[in-house]
Amino acid sequence: MMAYYVRVKKTGDYHEDMNADLYEKWFSSILRKLESGSVVVMDNAPYHSRRLEALPRTAWRTSQIVDWLKNKNIPFDDNQLKIQLLEIAKLHNEIYVKYAVDETAAVE
Repeated sequence: MMAYYVRVKKTGDYHEDMNADLYEKWFSSILRKLESGSVVVMDNAPYHSRRLEALPRTAWRTSQIVDWLKNKNIPFDDNQLKIQLLEIAKLHNEIYVKYAVDETAAVE
């Protein structure tokens, strides 16, 4: 059996090694050091905006969308098509969009 080794060229940019879990741990530790009323500005790096909950999308099965709607107590008809269920979910999505860093900042 032959082993192949691929040499990965690092750019020196920490973003290659960053993920949401690492960022959120770091962010939590920094929050404790900030004065009350401080403002934190973040860019749009994917790990800055991990959602706490996935929202229904077209890739979901109909049964997953139905379960999501039921868990949120959002009314719908059992005979509605997937596209109709997605439209109902879309009407309510805004109140369920929550980001991990926002929740962490609210608690700290």
